[in-house]
Amino acid sequence: MVFNQNTFITRSNHVNDELYLNLTDFQSVLSGTLDENFLIDVLGQVMDCGDVENIQCTGGKQRKKLEFTLSNIKLAVIYSKKNEFTR
Repeated sequence: MVFNQNTFITRSNHVNDELYLNLTDFQSVLSGTLDENFLIDVLGQVMDCGDVENIQCTGGKQRKKLEFTLSNIKLAVIYSKKNEFTR
C-alpha cells in the first residue's frame, strides 16, 4: 500500500468483525515447516530495501525482484536481503 500526495482518504462505513489478515507468526516462518505452495501474510518493518531488478525466469518470462530486510516488533531481523532467515 502506498500513500502519496494524490492519495485521498475518506471514512468508511463498512463494519465487519471478521479478520482481514491471517498473520503467520515469525517463529513458524523461521521453522521452515510451512507449505511453500501457499502464500502467507507477515507484518514487519522494512529496515533496508534494495533496487528493483528485472530477472529472467524459467520459460523466458521477465519478473521483477526486490530484496529487503524485514524485522519484527523487537527489531530482530526476520528476513535479510541475502535470502537467509536469521534470528
